[in-house]
Amino acid sequence: MLNSYQNKLIELKERLVQSSWPNQQKMLNAYAFFSANLTHFMPSIPATQHKEWFSEAILNRQWNALDESFFHVEHPFTIHGWDNTWAKQLKKRPGLICTFHTGSYRFINYLLHRAGVPLALLIGDYAFREHRQSFNQMKQRLKTTSAHIPFSILNATDPKVAFKIKSTLEQGSSVLTYLDGYQGVQALTPQNAIRMPFLAQHQLLRKGLPYLAYKLNVPIYTVCCFRQADHSLRYVWLGPFEKLDMGLADFIDYTLYKIYSGFASYVQHYPAQWQNWSSLHLYANRNDFFIPGNPQQQIIKEPDEARHALLALNNDFFLLDKLTYQAYQIQKMQFNNLRQQWHGKSN
Repeated sequence: MLNSYQNKLIELKERLVQSSWPNQQKMLNAYAFFSANLTHFMPSIPATQHKEWFSEAILNRQWNALDESFFHVEHPFTIHGWDNTWAKQLKKRPGLICTFHTGSYRFINYLLHRAGVPLALLIGDYAFREHRQSFNQMKQRLKTTSAHIPFSILNATDPKVAFKIKSTLEQGSSVLTYLDGYQGVQALTPQNAIRMPFLAQHQLLRKGLPYLAYKLNVPIYTVCCFRQADHSLRYVWLGPFEKLDMGLADFIDYTLYKIYSGFASYVQHYPAQWQNWSSLHLYANRNDFFIPGNPQQQIIKEPDEARHALLALNNDFFLLDKLTYQAYQIQKMQFNNLRQQWHGKSN
């Protein structure tokens, strides 16, 4: 199995070397915001490295899909940091498990299930529609490893989801959710989100998970997965977090701060493995960003690869200012010339 996995991984890498993502409108746009968000949240990474990190991010996304085809009783993965004492604790005291879209992030479901942890996966309606086939395949693979261990999927947009989570926990199953799974959820508001330090800026984080844990009096367990240079998978556990004698507001602030500061300390070492870089700006107040100097005095419309990125929307073409997120329309000829200069690709 290991040889088969390694051969498929080599084939995947070779295909990606031959691909030309700058020629794909969707990928070029994703890179523009990937680079802009790295500029703000991880300014220590030179702009000259952004394209390399983006190519790594493309590889990691497809690598995850490859991993899923090897989720069987026998698997080819070397694992570090997976402690069966966590499985025992989860079986003894079910709770809310939160994780992030890093490393081989769906393998966490498999490992918990194989360890005999009754589990429900909480996902948004959009994510389930987009990845329905993948989730159904995962359920079938889990059944082949431990058919008697409960595993279900809950829709986060279901109006009765809180009641179903409560019922699931009472029946002895923990509920796993991707804390950074933003797609398809309701808009962020001062009522449902708080501003929290994250890397070199701030992010708006939803209160829902710690609110629910507080009201249901269950712990929050946190686990992150990262793929190391030798292709092994490293798991990092944070928490558990319980309300004890804290008030609701303090518990929400405390848990989100501890979880996201812990996650940030690790993701800095593996930035290309996090899938959210291209959308991170949507979940922050960009007017609140710290920018050295006065950005209003630094507005530059002359194309500069370190400062700008290219956007294409059908037949309209733009320069995106990475500092201000303002877009300036340009002609197609200039767009193609800049793409050739910056990416070495053209139509």
